[in-house]
Amino acid sequence: MLKARLLATALPVGLAGGAIITAIVLAEAGFVGVALATPLQLILLGVALCASHERGVRLPLNPVSVPLSLLWLWMGLSVFLSPVQYVSLMGFFLVGSLPLAFWLYTWLPDPERFWRGLVAGLTALALMLALISIYQSLLAHSPPKSLFVQQNTNAAFLNLVAVPLSAYFLVRAPVERLTSRVILSALTLFCLYSAIAMTLSRGGLLGFWAAIAVLVLSAVRRVPVRYPAIVMVLAFVAFGLANLQTGGVLTDRFESAMGSMQVMLDPNDAGDASIQQRSVIWHASAELLRDAPWYGLGPSTFGLAYPAYSPVEDLSSLQYVHNDYLQFWIELGYPGVLLLLWLGLSVVWMYLAVLRSKDVADEKRMEVTGLFAGMLAVAAHSFFDYNFYILAILIPLGFMLGRFAALACAPDATVWYARPSVILGNKAFYALVVIALMFPVSLLASYSAMEHFYVKGKEALIAGDLGAAEQSLNRAEQLFDTSDIQYARALLYMEAIRALPQRNDARRQEFYDMASVALERAKVMNPFESNAEFGRAMLYQDNPELSGEKWVERANEAYKTTLAMDPRHYPARLSYARLLAARGEKTEALQLLEAGLAYRFPNDPQILPYARYLAQLRREQGDVKGSERIEQQVRAWEEWWRNAAAKMYFSAH
Repeated sequence: MLKARLLATALPVGLAGGAIITAIVLAEAGFVGVALATPLQLILLGVALCASHERGVRLPLNPVSVPLSLLWLWMGLSVFLSPVQYVSLMGFFLVGSLPLAFWLYTWLPDPERFWRGLVAGLTALALMLALISIYQSLLAHSPPKSLFVQQNTNAAFLNLVAVPLSAYFLVRAPVERLTSRVILSALTLFCLYSAIAMTLSRGGLLGFWAAIAVLVLSAVRRVPVRYPAIVMVLAFVAFGLANLQTGGVLTDRFESAMGSMQVMLDPNDAGDASIQQRSVIWHASAELLRDAPWYGLGPSTFGLAYPAYSPVEDLSSLQYVHNDYLQFWIELGYPGVLLLLWLGLSVVWMYLAVLRSKDVADEKRMEVTGLFAGMLAVAAHSFFDYNFYILAILIPLGFMLGRFAALACAPDATVWYARPSVILGNKAFYALVVIALMFPVSLLASYSAMEHFYVKGKEALIAGDLGAAEQSLNRAEQLFDTSDIQYARALLYMEAIRALPQRNDARRQEFYDMASVALERAKVMNPFESNAEFGRAMLYQDNPELSGEKWVERANEAYKTTLAMDPRHYPARLSYARLLAARGEKTEALQLLEAGLAYRFPNDPQILPYARYLAQLRREQGDVKGSERIEQQVRAWEEWWRNAAAKMYFSAH
């Protein structure tokens, strides 16, 4: 009995919860978070498949499972069509975590018991995140983003949990009356609602109220009116107090969200700055969409291709469209966006079928409504953000979709059972499952280890320890090769050339050729990689005797290509300006640096040499006041970075 409970509840909930928590804690680690969280899902997949050896692997054919599985399959095929396959492979693991979680719920031996445990765990996790958010807003006076990178993601996660919990409250409160459990549930909802309000996330606010409206309207006919009224009162009080705490900013944010569509359609229309930013990104992304192939660029490749299309007005990180549906269209092409549309319409159709059915109990109908409303909140929010690219959102969303499909399907829905263990035998089936899962798990582990050695290699390269850098980069390349590794390897060889005496021509030529090969490999692995062209330009510029008579023309062409691919590549602008100035073209060099000021550069201390050289060129061209303005800005930046470094040091010690 204990073993059965462990297999049905504790182990699955622990693995699923561990994957979600890992995704939250490592949200800023990029694909490393995916590489560490996804293996927990895959281990759970192995547990589910091995536990199904007697009854067979359940394969329901319903309006959700079919388009979702086809979308998952298309993501996998898109990896092979992508020009940057290693990035798309990791993107497949990222976005594919949603269908994986859906099938995990379907294949678990006791999904009902697993769901109860998962809801309890998600409730505790969301409450902890909500309390952290409230502390950040009220006491720390910092953005209420909890453990996430930004508050919009925090709002989406809390919506995903709070809305279904509201449905469970409406189901249980009339039965249990005013018990301590009901009071505790109401207080939990109030904390979650308050934290959502304090995020000031426009998309999150719209998604929340749309979901609550659906939930309350559905509940009015099925539970006593006072209980939906309690939910509404809790929401209005929470938002009212948050509005007072923010000095009315919450009301302004909500009003601007309601009237934002005109600004979205016209980037030149006056309006809130962040809304205008989304409009700018959408219009530039539409240009990229027109140039993308019909089958898309591949999962998670938008941020690689977009810098070439990003206008001066774009102040974003250049990684997301801030509209998941448009980004899906760019990355997965027409098949991907049509399959996503099919999936969304299927969910709506199944929900409406549950509402119309007279054979569905009110308790089940309310749970289906809560799940639908929770997914609706995230889906609506995703028109303005990138929730479908956040692992901590995708995993619980996939489990919710699995629960929704299980409840909303008709009793006579078609279900197939695959019984490979009957043919293979139990031991052979277990071995097959383990072997099949070892490949993706080892691949993800290799990626995580690669990042470790890649970072060590870069640090050693910066420190000038070329031997240690080469050793770390070799290990990183053996584990999981990327264009970044090849670019770092090229820099390593270029540093080795500088360290050699001028008379050692044979050795210098060898390192030169090795750097050229590494840069070419980087370009092949990632055609969007501007650093490969930048490295080529530096190689020509630093080694004219090895680059041939036309090294200047070749360097000029490489710099122009770099800036066409990424106009914000300020190291390339600086190096190109130095090349122009060295050849007597100081006016052109100044114009090149001045043009770069129009763009938003990254928050990086390495921008200081750029600014100092710009000040020098201004002074040489007679613009003394302009030079002094830049020098004053440099001093302000230096002071800011010194303070930031001091804060980091004291917080670490």
